[in-house]
Amino acid sequence: MTFNRDERLDVLWEEVGKYFNRWISALKSRYGKISIIRCWESHEDGYPHIHVVLLFHDVEFETFFYNGKWRIAEKREIEGLWKWGFSDMFALYSLGAGVGYVLKYVTKVNNALLSEKVDRKLVLSLALMWIFRKRAFSVSKDFGEFLVEEKDERPHGQVDIEGKSIYNWVLVGFWADINGKINFWSVKLSYLEFWKIHSSKEFTFNKVLF
Repeated sequence: MTFNRDERLDVLWEEVGKYFNRWISALKSRYGKISIIRCWESHEDGYPHIHVVLLFHDVEFETFFYNGKWRIAEKREIEGLWKWGFSDMFALYSLGAGVGYVLKYVTKVNNALLSEKVDRKLVLSLALMWIFRKRAFSVSKDFGEFLVEEKDERPHGQVDIEGKSIYNWVLVGFWADINGKINFWSVKLSYLEFWKIHSSKEFTFNKVLF
């Protein structure tokens, strides 16, 4: 989704989350439960736009193939709820394709670090999100659980959209015996087990690189 240019750039960056939440609320009131993956990005002129994947839990849509993309019959109805600019919506042939669509924008930072070329648009996006204290992307908690349920033979750890393992999640504990010797134990976690721990109120995260 994009924004019209009848509002100041700084105002739109301040309010981008508010407008997005209004749109999501309107969708949920009409279609029920929805899980979301979204990211902000800047146009070359600095104005924000939004990339989002929506997973509808309570409704199904009829799809048709048109002009190289899968579309849904309710396209105009859903796009009409976005009242602040242009929007385009299409159906996904797989959940992995949808995740990959958003990851393409989220992972631009990593790709830029590996390149000698400076991506001006990326730098501008990061600068504006830093100035206005915006989180680059967001994922609904239940989205992770759905990804696990959809794939029965998912390997331990985080995987990419092709199912290849990226990281292994391990629960580790330490203790000292009466002689002062440090001991430790570790247990491999499935992605679903890790997600449940990660979602608990007691969870704290320390990143350790090996």
